[in-house]
Amino acid sequence: LTPLLREERAERLERMLRQLPDKQADALRLRFFGGLQFNEIAAAMQCSLATAKNRVRWGLATLAQQTDRREAEALTGEQPSSPRGD
Repeated sequence: LTPLLREERAERLERMLRQLPDKQADALRLRFFGGLQFNEIAAAMQCSLATAKNRVRWGLATLAQQTDRREAEALTGEQPSSPRGD
């Protein structure tokens, strides 16, 4: 992607993240803007590894509900999965 397209994609994703609960949005920001692994997200958010994974999963699932599934996949590069637990 060109720098302009990456910036536009990041701006669209940020607008969508503002509609999520704070903890889900923060986990997604750390994952996709920060490039952190789940264990690093858990450490940064002072939560368990399972909770960090669930926050990302729930956030992706919520984004998928709010938007077309293909758009969410295109923005994040990952498929939203059905959240479980937590």
